[in-house]
Amino acid sequence: GVAITAFDSSAFDNLRSIAIQGDGKIVAVGSRGGSAALARYNADGTPDQNFGSGGKMVVPIGSSSFAYSVAIQPDGKIVVGGTGTGASDLDFFVLRLNADSTADATFGSNGLVITRLFEAPGDDEVRQILIQPDGKILAIGSAYLTNVRFAAVRYNPNGTLDQTFAGAGRLSIDMG
Repeated sequence: GVAITAFDSSAFDNLRSIAIQGDGKIVAVGSRGGSAALARYNADGTPDQNFGSGGKMVVPIGSSSFAYSVAIQPDGKIVVGGTGTGASDLDFFVLRLNADSTADATFGSNGLVITRLFEAPGDDEVRQILIQPDGKILAIGSAYLTNVRFAAVRYNPNGTLDQTFAGAGRLSIDMG
């Protein structure tokens, strides 16, 4: 009843979130060393050889990235959220893959959107990805500037910020 996948024996691997596709396949996300990592398993727990390379893939986003959440859209596309190195700090990232694990070219820049919540350097982390019935994507997490803030960003189905959400597509609330 247990499936174990090693990405690299020289790096620390961890699992953060799973989602089950409509066909029963299981998508798992986390990190390998300092890169976002994804794996997909068939319903019986064996690696899905049609996903990435041998059922797994590593997606470096900047010099350091961690995947924390995954959701499956009704059309089978895979949406991953986490934190990745931006220009000088950690920023929200949302990655969308087609069901065959290729980058979705209709979303952001070749499937990837990186969102900085503040102009000043800080650390922003997506901790939960939600797919709304209208196809919009809600990324929820935290932002740290001088203290921790609750953060939420809503994206249109093409990866642009939804300007109807909180006036600019993003919201942060000082938690003290």
